[in-house]
Amino acid sequence: MKSSTKNLLSLLTLTAVNAFSPAYADGTFRPTSFKVTFFEVGVQNSATGSRSPIFRNNSGEELNIANPGALGFSSLTKPSNGTYDQIYVLVSNSIKINGTDGTGCFTLSGASSGATNGQFSVTTSTEALRGEATTTETGFGAVGQNGPATPLLIGSLNGAVTSVSIGLVSSTNPVIGGGGVINRYLYTGNIGNTYRVTDSTTGSIAFHFDTSNGVTFQGGCSKATYGQLRVNLTITTNAEVAQ
Repeated sequence: MKSSTKNLLSLLTLTAVNAFSPAYADGTFRPTSFKVTFFEVGVQNSATGSRSPIFRNNSGEELNIANPGALGFSSLTKPSNGTYDQIYVLVSNSIKINGTDGTGCFTLSGASSGATNGQFSVTTSTEALRGEATTTETGFGAVGQNGPATPLLIGSLNGAVTSVSIGLVSSTNPVIGGGGVINRYLYTGNIGNTYRVTDSTTGSIAFHFDTSNGVTFQGGCSKATYGQLRVNLTITTNAEVAQ
């Protein structure tokens, strides 16, 4: 076992890319709101599947990630002692968006749309009807196709590409293929090494989001889809690298 003050995850960049290429893009833009509800963020041992949360809120904590700057959670806890080589994030698969591409297309106030192809019917060309809409992904191509999917995320750790996956899961058994009502995204990313958490381990976590290309309207203002979302996740810790 070698002691290391190296960051557990000094910079994990996740670039979320829509899994389905639109026929054509009418406009990509930064939304005025892009609200994601977080339920759990933590570390995981890929060999055993054991998880330990850093953040957990069973009711969910909604963050508007369209706001610039670092975002934190209301409360954090140290993970349980053990060894971990992955980070995981559980968020709602329903995301609230609001905005316009500047060409006369807007999100439709109060609209709610579920889709398996990443294209949501939450748009309007009537400015008086503009407002916040809710999008819900119910499958990756079809209902029941819940992942894991790799094309959705491109990850890098300290400038080097790392493996990131996404799946659709339930709150009752949040593992891919675990059954139940699908109502969560599960993101899992490798963190480069296996780290040992002990009683003396300390650390911090922060998210930095860039939603400048977060939403795309397409099909003559008939559909909305997610554009390119950049997420910089920084975790610093004095955890040891397990040998």
